[in-house]
Amino acid sequence: MFRLAEDYLITPKAMALAVRVHPLVTILAVPAGGALLGPTGAVLALPVAIAVGVLEEVVSPRIQAR
Repeated sequence: MFRLAEDYLITPKAMALAVRVHPLVTILAVPAGGALLGPTGAVLALPVAIAVGVLEEVVSPRIQAR
């Protein structure tokens, strides 16, 4: 029971504070990465999601400025 609380409540909130990622992104990215690429995908899912978010923050204003 504690493991579920940690996985679905504590870890997403900690990630949100540490890297400015919405907890829902963490909750969705890790299982999706795990489903696509197994354990390796689960480990890499959050860094990839963060990188996509950073790219969106950089690219979106440049596209809108055109």
